[in-house]
Amino acid sequence: MTHAILLTTRRARIHPLANRLLAVAALLSACTAAPNTLGLRDTGAADTAVIDQSAVADAATVSRDADQDATADAFRPSAPVTVIDLGAVATAATVVVDIPANAIGFHLTAEVAPDAVVAFSSVRSPQGDALVDQGKLVGPAFDFPMIGLHTLSLAVPMTAASQAWALAGKWSVVLEAYDAQQQPLSTVQLRAYVQTSSDGAFHGGTLDLRLHIPPGLQLQNPGAKHAVTLQSALRDPAIIARLDAFFAGLRTLYQIDRGAVTAHGLDARYATIGNIEQVAAALAATAATPARPALDVVLVNDLRVGGNVVWGIAGSIPGTASFSAGNNKAGVVLNLSASNNPLGDGLTLVHEMGHFVGLMHTSELSVVQHDLLSDTPACGPPTLPAQCGDANNIMFPIFFGMTAGKGIVTSPQQRRVMAAAPIYRGPSSVATTGALTQTHSDAPAWAAPTATTQALVARMLAIGLCGHQPALPVQSFANHRAALRHAVEDPTIWPILRQRARATLRALVPRAGASANSSSW
Repeated sequence: MTHAILLTTRRARIHPLANRLLAVAALLSACTAAPNTLGLRDTGAADTAVIDQSAVADAATVSRDADQDATADAFRPSAPVTVIDLGAVATAATVVVDIPANAIGFHLTAEVAPDAVVAFSSVRSPQGDALVDQGKLVGPAFDFPMIGLHTLSLAVPMTAASQAWALAGKWSVVLEAYDAQQQPLSTVQLRAYVQTSSDGAFHGGTLDLRLHIPPGLQLQNPGAKHAVTLQSALRDPAIIARLDAFFAGLRTLYQIDRGAVTAHGLDARYATIGNIEQVAAALAATAATPARPALDVVLVNDLRVGGNVVWGIAGSIPGTASFSAGNNKAGVVLNLSASNNPLGDGLTLVHEMGHFVGLMHTSELSVVQHDLLSDTPACGPPTLPAQCGDANNIMFPIFFGMTAGKGIVTSPQQRRVMAAAPIYRGPSSVATTGALTQTHSDAPAWAAPTATTQALVARMLAIGLCGHQPALPVQSFANHRAALRHAVEDPTIWPILRQRARATLRALVPRAGASANSSSW
């Protein structure tokens, strides 16, 4: 469920704990959403914009805030997010983190030098329950190692078991860290970011969004294809449509409403992101933003992981949800399609935010892995999305449910993980949650739940659209060349799938002695 960067040059001499892990340098999640068919309208904010003229030209800030002026008081938190800064703590020793009584949830964030490795060896509740043991999360059927480069975060609660634990009290944490020469480090910077309320219960909230815009960004729909600049971004109808879809989905699914939206300049080198190292660098470049709870989003038109085009990627699961952005896991990158339905982009951002706060895919489609929650259905490969009970969950890897007419849902445990995230402000005036429902049908033909060869091939192409999810081998398509050629020219299917079909056809070269039936589907 995660994209792994292998520490092939360090693993041999690292501590035995790290050898038992998957030798992961960073936990990143890249995901995709098929074009959706939702007819959403967000009436909670006026389409106004204010330009901050005091900002410097290369890092100007544009603001669009739904809760300004007369309504601002209604969205102020009943209790602030609490930052517990433990400073430099000793590695290989038990560190106590005292969580206050009114906590809804919290994130632990450990930080070392940019080229060093840090790991949570053990994390236990005040009652002695293990959330992390021997360097991995306790409970799932697969290893989810808590190790990363430079920074690493852990969400509480994050698993089904941890949702039943009492949060308040003294948590026990043991950390490990190693420098670039594979030598143990004696200290790690440790902080706890605690989401609180006056009574320790979730009452909704508002999310501030910081958009980071490199030169050259282009969009269309609504309107013709055009350039999106820093100064025009939050007045741009194409950006506004995507923001409206994002906040409408966030409100409906998680009871978190629209807060301040600001746009910030980003260096032109990040207009195109071609690998995970560039993802990390782009997220670290968001450091110039104000220090306050918010979600940082880097907008690009071209995002690739492992050579594949992907829709979006979160810095890790969870990301480092600190108040001062600017490290290699401090946000998400969103690949804006110049021609896709804005609702697809908006709800992809809801999905990526889910990863950022600690949610995994409910199921993977090409490997047998599921999330850590007990109230989300599970599905295993090889399976078509239409056969999966979780296909309409917001954390399903390809958002098939939106085109199957089921609407999009979250589970109570997923909402509990979101409520624990220290990146929103609460409470808000939001009173209800529910499923996003389909109000009209403009789904492309490939997404319809049919058994035709063309639909099957399109779904096969979609399987590999998440950067952390293994794509099907090229030879899986060997018997479907005609369908691939049709997909390249078919204007009704998603553009990213046409691009995949074209690349797959190029890669399908005849092999001597190849089987007549080489499909692995």
